[in-house]
Amino acid sequence: MLYRPQSIFLIATIAVLCLVVLMPIWDTKAREPNLKLGREYHVDSNPFREYSHDAPVFIIPLLLALLARSLNLTAIFIAIYGLCKYNNRGFQLKLGLLNAYVLATLLGLALYLSIQRQKEIQLLMHCLLPAMALVGNLLANHYIRKDEKLVKVAERIR
Repeated sequence: MLYRPQSIFLIATIAVLCLVVLMPIWDTKAREPNLKLGREYHVDSNPFREYSHDAPVFIIPLLLALLARSLNLTAIFIAIYGLCKYNNRGFQLKLGLLNAYVLATLLGLALYLSIQRQKEIQLLMHCLLPAMALVGNLLANHYIRKDEKLVKVAERIR
């Protein structure tokens, strides 16, 4: 039932999260401080690549970027699964709540990564898209709850 408001908001959430995957907003570089070679790991939408040069780079653990990627993909799969479960509104609400927690964690991690870089453009880009996805998910949950209340009132009248 793609014509319901909650389905439209879930589709918008999925689209924004897919945009996050395609855009290189998790583009981070990590330098291993113990190596004199200056080996750097670059994470973007493509697989891992190594770069070597002596320019100063932002130091961040590679695991945070991987965690952000996995949270993003998890949020996409939860939103898609929630979209497919339109018959069971209670379960759809639980999936929406789980997705809200995942998206809030993703937003917090994006904020942390952006503040570490200390660049305002990246702060806007990193935090705006996950925030838009979180708002879309919360609006979808609101309309699912509204639908559930309407069904309960209709059952009570019968």
